Amino acid sequence: MNTLRPHTGLSRRTFLGGTAAAAAMIGLSACGNSTSTPTAKTANSIEPDGDLNMFGYSEYISPDVISGFEKEYGVSVKQTYFSTPDEMIAKVAAKQPFDITFAPSERIHRMVQSGLLQQVDHDVLTHYDEVLPSFHIPPYNPGDDEANKLIAPYVGMPYATGAVGLAWRTDKVTRMSGSFNDLWNQSEANGHTYLWDDMLMTMQTALVRLGHRPADAGEKELTEAAESIAAIRGDMGGFSGADTQMIENGQAWITPVYAGDMFVVLNTIANPDRWKFQTNKESMLFNADNLVVPTAAQHPGTAMAFIDWMLAPENMRRGVEFNGYPVPTRTGMATFHSLTEKYPWLAFDETLFEQQDQWVTPIAPKDFPMWQQAWTKAKNG
Repeated sequence: MNTLRPHTGLSRRTFLGGTAAAAAMIGLSACGNSTSTPTAKTANSIEPDGDLNMFGYSEYISPDVISGFEKEYGVSVKQTYFSTPDEMIAKVAAKQPFDITFAPSERIHRMVQSGLLQQVDHDVLTHYDEVLPSFHIPPYNPGDDEANKLIAPYVGMPYATGAVGLAWRTDKVTRMSGSFNDLWNQSEANGHTYLWDDMLMTMQTALVRLGHRPADAGEKELTEAAESIAAIRGDMGGFSGADTQMIENGQAWITPVYAGDMFVVLNTIANPDRWKFQTNKESMLFNADNLVVPTAAQHPGTAMAFIDWMLAPENMRRGVEFNGYPVPTRTGMATFHSLTEKYPWLAFDETLFEQQDQWVTPIAPKDFPMWQQAWTKAKNG
């Protein structure tokens, strides 16, 4: 079994802040027409055609998987790292010659509309049948089937998938109900309740607990969500990054966390028996990174070979064992369920992937000012 990745306290989503997200999405709206898809090149061969220039997060892919690919195909993998999706989008939009990168589920529709990605011919991938059928047309845009059909040929493969739940200290918090309402109703955790400093995720958490679909949220619903956050702000410990730092340093007694990050931290902290994790009845708030081939890729054949290599069952097993995140492939989910046997409350029914309302809703650029205004009220109003 591969060694679990070294834990840095930083999720690969740590830097996904609301203001930055707004800037990136508004910037994308200027890159392409929002109502039509530019003609895209198609990556249709898995024959390597040069070394692979990968643009991704650090400590995100098993080094054994990388070195195995280099040895198998006689190529080198040059890894360049980004810290935020915004940095990735900016450099891909600037046509820097990356062959493969990771596109977040809540951003990929705009990237496709802006002509930043190549289509991928899934028929040439020998291991594409590993991808769960519900991801052949990804469910990333709740309520927008046309958008989901549009992005399908641009997604090389889904990768790490985040399920957002709540973690709590069992020696401090005792009245959990399986709902995001628990963030609002835990007076015993006053001063130790944290919400993420992330407009997209925290506003959608507040919306779903109030019974609103984020895809349909207008000014009234956003105001209600913002006021509900403002109402508990004085009793919170504060807003934190979307990571596990507050769990590790003991400041948080209840906080949102990704299931994959919770698994990693449970294997690294002292007294893991003090912690539990729950998914919530309102929504899993799934989001996923996806391996994609940028339009400016100089070695699309090598990129396709790498996608196929990642999908191979043995490499997928090593990858999930390394980063601790569920990946929606047959082997990826089987490996995640095996890893979490010790913590059965980290597991979830993978059929939930098929339900679009379980996914984080992308925000249209025209709606960002309304969301930002509500978020400002939530934090400062």
